Amino acid sequence: MERVALPQEPCESQGRIHSRTAVGINRNNLVLNIAKVLLPALFILPLSTLGVVLTDAILYTSDANGNGATQVWWDTLSTAEGSTNPSTTHNVYIAREAASPVFLNTGDSAGTIHPSINLNIGAETLYVFSDQSSQSFAGTYTLNLFFDGDNVNPGISGVVDFGSSSFVGGTGTSARRVDGDPNVTGGGLTYTAPDSTTVTLTGLSMGLSVGDFVQGLDSTPGGQPDRLTTAQLTIVPEPSTFALFLGLASASLLWWRSKP
Repeated sequence: MERVALPQEPCESQGRIHSRTAVGINRNNLVLNIAKVLLPALFILPLSTLGVVLTDAILYTSDANGNGATQVWWDTLSTAEGSTNPSTTHNVYIAREAASPVFLNTGDSAGTIHPSINLNIGAETLYVFSDQSSQSFAGTYTLNLFFDGDNVNPGISGVVDFGSSSFVGGTGTSARRVDGDPNVTGGGLTYTAPDSTTVTLTGLSMGLSVGDFVQGLDSTPGGQPDRLTTAQLTIVPEPSTFALFLGLASASLLWWRSKP
């Protein structure tokens, strides 16, 4: 007798399995489509737009707490903008390289002397050049860094001796503003931006530059070695931005692994 195979109706459990599989596929497809849209942003969005901006700096002789010790300093104010002691004030010039510096602020005019440095997320090293002028190299110095347009209150204050890489945060109450006035409190080692991005001074050293690159009021050679202050910074984005990058990275990885 010939056997006839009867059609089988799917059981309820099979329906649930197919339903869950379809939902999983749809969810994965949604994530992949989102990743395809967001992946380019991971490479196109410049990390510097997510940090803070260094807008001024001053280097001055100080005590061990960052209080102004003498009437000698180097800043990012032009001569025309004035200083509380212009007769002994010269400029600092900042670069991202020490051996062949390309200065991020130049000259002595208000339009060029102020730096406007977008700090990249992660690690940054800035080289601060100052001319010897009439001040001997030896001694204790404080580097005050000002961020986001505030040139009164230093966001970071680092204290270091010439010829040393040992440093502390300056928290004295007679720290200098960018115009040299010693009536503010030092910023310590960490600056927190309004959006909660943090900038921390993780290294500070001072010595002689290898070569002559600046003079007192100009970013051109002056005929003698320069004082070179090296500041190492670590920039950490505020939490929501950090979470965004983690999400983008995870979605991008899923998309990459799904490609044939």
